[in-house]
Amino acid sequence: MNKELKYWLGFSKLEGVGSASLFDIYQHFQSMKTAWIASVLDWQEIKQLRYTTICDFKEKQKQIDLDKLEEDFLSKDIGIITIEDEGYPDILRNIANTPGILYYKGNFIGKNFEKTIAIVGSRKCSSEAFENTKGLIKGLKLSKAIIISGGAYGIDTAAHIGALEAGLETIVVLGGGFDYLYPKQNIGLFDKILENGGILLSEYFPSTKPDIYRFPQRNRIISGLSQGTLVIEANLKSGALITAKLCLEQGKELMCMPGIPTNPNTQGTHKLLKEGASLVTNSQDILDYLGWESDIKLNAEESNTELNEQEKKICEILELEAQNIESIAQKAKININELMIILTMLELKGIIKQLAGEIYMKV
Repeated sequence: MNKELKYWLGFSKLEGVGSASLFDIYQHFQSMKTAWIASVLDWQEIKQLRYTTICDFKEKQKQIDLDKLEEDFLSKDIGIITIEDEGYPDILRNIANTPGILYYKGNFIGKNFEKTIAIVGSRKCSSEAFENTKGLIKGLKLSKAIIISGGAYGIDTAAHIGALEAGLETIVVLGGGFDYLYPKQNIGLFDKILENGGILLSEYFPSTKPDIYRFPQRNRIISGLSQGTLVIEANLKSGALITAKLCLEQGKELMCMPGIPTNPNTQGTHKLLKEGASLVTNSQDILDYLGWESDIKLNAEESNTELNEQEKKICEILELEAQNIESIAQKAKININELMIILTMLELKGIIKQLAGEIYMKV
């Protein structure tokens, strides 16, 4: 156990000391005990902190009983790891605003982050996007990828459920402490994630409430733990665009899935695509962009047994030769918008693929 745990907990509990500030404090003092007992004058050497902030910290320190704080924390079923611990994930060590401390539930220590993907998007996503997200993840199951998201409504929820259905591990990066799991309606989902080998992760002291400004802060961890980020349905003001920006700043692969142009929730993703994000229409695209290997054909054969009648009809039309979207619509006697949704689902299942000029062929 970390010999300076109570000092790390003390600083983490102090209101106004963020996890990234803990990293700066540790770097400066090289000991959290030394930092705790340091004078205001010593603290002023940390350029990132204002004098008034330092005085406020020192005053609040007097109200904390470190020994009781440590005792109370150790009675909880929550793990903790700090930047000075050997098991701290290397993938997070070099991102901007490195989190100095992480709280977790699940088997976090020693986790391999070589195959991780963040999937984010609108909280008020369409039913098509929700199902498409799960379909994409199903196509990744043979890659043994770890799916990372934020546990919110919409695309986040679809990503976590999709991972569970595909038998993949998933990590929820929370926007508050463990005493205030958010949203409450997803607590049952969080329990299932833990039961199936997943992880709940937070940089916030357990009693920290999930205030709205904390969610953009935690997004750097979502992208930071991942080899790439996939954005599915995000409007121009979506928090998913913050994660996308962080992904690029961290030098990771940014991917987007297009949607119906008339849906306002696709404006953000289409903007990212115009700016150079990688286009994703099926699971194989993700594997190609991230350089992962997986037997998609095997997955396609399995998926082929789970098609609905409309999907089977489209597959029959494409059985002998590739065809453009107008030809498929005419033969299937279906409108273009509805056909686009079916074609997308078939692509996600790895059964068909799109060629240039809106031409589709069976894999």
